[in-house]
Amino acid sequence: IIKITYANTPEWKCLINDKEFINAKAKADELLLNGKNLDAIKKYEKAVTLYPDEESLKTLIKEYNNIKDYENELACINKLLWYHPGKRNALFVYRASILNKKQHNYLKAVYFGEDFRNYFSENVNNLITLSDSYRLIKDYSKAEEILLIAEGLDKDNSYLPKVRKLLEKEITKNV
Repeated sequence: IIKITYANTPEWKCLINDKEFINAKAKADELLLNGKNLDAIKKYEKAVTLYPDEESLKTLIKEYNNIKDYENELACINKLLWYHPGKRNALFVYRASILNKKQHNYLKAVYFGEDFRNYFSENVNNLITLSDSYRLIKDYSKAEEILLIAEGLDKDNSYLPKVRKLLEKEITKNV
């Protein structure tokens, strides 16, 4: 008989008590409270390399968004979702879809959009973004299918006519 056991706590989670991490996070929190956001970002960056603390990653995501550093925001979202998956961070999955689309990573935008759809299948904004992402990878039938679902949920959404027009233009262009 073979007995297989697993450690209850992943090795990386044991680093939460690392003094260097604790000091970097405390300094980052202090800098942020004093309005020194760019300096705080640097300290949070150091802290999350030592330990991928959920709170610090979320703070970094917010600060990167505030300064419109979408590339680093997306990198932090990816790290957050890797170390802290689950429904409580599902909105970051949606944000990852939007940021990937913005950076022309349309396949990844579809991946994250579909992942978010698993959590919230009737989120119209996600469905519209997802439909448009499918359009951008030239999967027009899937784009149409998802757009119809969005239209059925909220026919008055202001983004629907724009995405509908773009999709119809692509379909007629490629026929």
